[in-house]
Amino acid sequence: MRDALARQSLSVNAAAEHLGVRNTTLRRWLDGAAPPQLSLLPRIAELTGLTHAVQLELGGVLPPALRAEAHAIQVTNELRSGALIADALGYGYLDVRYSVPMPLDLAPDDAAVTAARIQFIRSLTADDAATRKHVWSVTDHRVLPAMAGRLAEADVACAIYVRSGDRLLARGGEIWNVPLAEMLRLRAILDHLVATAPWSVLTLSLPDELLTDRDSLADVAMLAAVDAWRHMHTYGFVPGAAAAGGRLRTMFDRHGRPEGDPRPSLVTEARRMPSRR
Repeated sequence: MRDALARQSLSVNAAAEHLGVRNTTLRRWLDGAAPPQLSLLPRIAELTGLTHAVQLELGGVLPPALRAEAHAIQVTNELRSGALIADALGYGYLDVRYSVPMPLDLAPDDAAVTAARIQFIRSLTADDAATRKHVWSVTDHRVLPAMAGRLAEADVACAIYVRSGDRLLARGGEIWNVPLAEMLRLRAILDHLVATAPWSVLTLSLPDELLTDRDSLADVAMLAAVDAWRHMHTYGFVPGAAAAGGRLRTMFDRHGRPEGDPRPSLVTEARRMPSRR
């Protein structure tokens, strides 16, 4: 939580005011002396960007049996956010979950929040300035079905699709309280969009063996971003001499080669790519 507040440039006093608690109360949460109030977890998530998996564990309500899957879903969400790629490219970043100004007292599932996010994406797809040299994240299971057709027509150079398998999808539905039928319908919508839209698409998949080891999960989002960067470089979405910036810079040697031992790529499919360099 402390790191998340620092990324948002929020002081403890300012964060406490946003959350409607005393700063001494927030300091106790940050010091680990007491868990956050469960009723405030959604507002903390909106304020800090911390995923619900972390929030539920902080609140002491995440069953131990679900923690591995919950943190796998956390990694999946980090991959879907696109922030690592935006940072590496030096591009602007827009996230439908955090870039839409909304009152903090509204829950994420409030109809007004969904309507505002749909309008936000609708405006993005019509704005060339927001399209050029920007990475978008449109991860919201309430927004994507309404905007799939519009996204298919957007001026997108390359999409990165993080596709969940059946086990992860089912666990995600349990944790986020989304019916499995709705999760399956959303995946089918995204599969169709990826298959039919005119833009290039990289599909990232998490192998099952990584989902059962929480110690490995911390690195998965970074490794997947490295794989996505390498494909984008190969197909000309990154200038030839450009080196990865931001947090990804440490993942490559001075020749632009990935650090560490060879491993299978987490990019499992590349559709409609331009000619390789």
